Amino acid sequence: MLRRHPIVTLSGLAVFGVAVILVYFSGVADQLNQNGALRSAQLLSHAVEEFRTLYTSEVVRHAKVAGVRVSHDYMNDAEGDAIPLPATLSMALAARIGARDTGETARLYSKHPFPWRVETGGLRDPFAVAAWDALNARPEEPYILVDEEANPPVLRYATADLMRESCVDCHNTHPQTPRSGWQVGDVRGVLEINVPLRQEDVHRHAVFQATAVMLTLTAFGLALIAFVVRSLRQAVRVADEQGVAASLAAQEAAEARMQADVAVHANKLKTEFLANMSHELRTPLNAVIGYSDLLSDDARERGDESAVKDLGRIRSSGAHLLAMITEILDLTSIEADRLELVREEIEVQSLLSDAMEAVRSAAELRGNSMQLTCGPDIGSIRSDPSRLRQVVSNLLSNAAKFTENGAIEVHAHREEPDGKPRLVIRVSDTGIGIRAESLPRIFEPFHQADGSATRAYGGSGLGLAVTQRLCRLMGGDIQATSVVGEGSTFTVWLPV
Repeated sequence: MLRRHPIVTLSGLAVFGVAVILVYFSGVADQLNQNGALRSAQLLSHAVEEFRTLYTSEVVRHAKVAGVRVSHDYMNDAEGDAIPLPATLSMALAARIGARDTGETARLYSKHPFPWRVETGGLRDPFAVAAWDALNARPEEPYILVDEEANPPVLRYATADLMRESCVDCHNTHPQTPRSGWQVGDVRGVLEINVPLRQEDVHRHAVFQATAVMLTLTAFGLALIAFVVRSLRQAVRVADEQGVAASLAAQEAAEARMQADVAVHANKLKTEFLANMSHELRTPLNAVIGYSDLLSDDARERGDESAVKDLGRIRSSGAHLLAMITEILDLTSIEADRLELVREEIEVQSLLSDAMEAVRSAAELRGNSMQLTCGPDIGSIRSDPSRLRQVVSNLLSNAAKFTENGAIEVHAHREEPDGKPRLVIRVSDTGIGIRAESLPRIFEPFHQADGSATRAYGGSGLGLAVTQRLCRLMGGDIQATSVVGEGSTFTVWLPV
């Protein structure tokens, strides 16, 4: 199926992958949001219950012994020495909690409220009725509901308010009691905590969904590029083999010419495809990177460091994919002879200094020192400055990545072997080094010197391949020497 209908198959897989990722992110984000709200509700409910228990046992009990009256209308007490009932003070505490900026509220109500609490303490909505019934059936289990119709959505968390031994006599004998016959452990009321589901979490959820779609589509594009490039290379290889056989006879020669034309056309199609795909992939990736920067600034202004950290990871992943695409396109352009050099006079020492400054922060972050040494006659050369800078930057980036708490040195000088002047640039480090059996292949595309190092340090395996081809395109070359555990040295020479 993949060979016969590759684009349809890969498109289907991409759509399926996007759907799976969206469902996963949606479920995870909603669950995290609700879990956080539930934890806040549990803590607040526990705090109110503990406060009420402490007030009853440590204040009300001693106050009654001392002859102090306990009343719901303590503010209007004629003698002025009354203190509030535990439920009254808990309601006041709930009102104070509701005045906070967090939006969390608390409410204490019952199916049997005292007359002075009929308007505020009764079962005022369907949730209150359902909570009362559920808690009477199972008082040990909280009753929880997410109200999606509220704006913003609210988590409603209700627990049973059980009759205490210290309260049962008062409730049964009070002249205005709405019910008699209370026993210890009866559900006398409901303590409800309301916690809004934070809008910034919903916004972050939307950002993660959009990013997941963009990264999935990017991965699909890279897979499609790899499949097409592989198919086209196979077509070119088959055409070359047939061309050699066709040279034995006139008929075979004609067939060889036809196959050569097919190969040229296929290579042209590959180049055009990669150029178009470059634009199609770079545009959404640049959008992801730019949008991440904007969201990071917004989150940083809000003081949301968690969102800043997450968005930093998104930006880093997007920049890494963009760099990989650029390396693939550079390699393809060189192989297709479509990369043209723009030669001009280059001040070698200035170019090397600029390249080192660009990598210095990454190197120093890993505890590395950097040093540049140039010969007295270094002067200038005529070459392509952007491509020479790319060569040096690739070598310096590799040195910074594979070296920790070490030294990175760049040395440049002129020499004239066989009477031909040339510029020599040597980049050395004291990093992990490269095994001897891997050295001959490190300039091959997609080759990694060490699989474990790749997993630890990352990379696409294209940087050194592009570097070697750029050196040869500029009329020079590159070679490497290395000792495992001691470091590596890459030497570039270019004609002057």
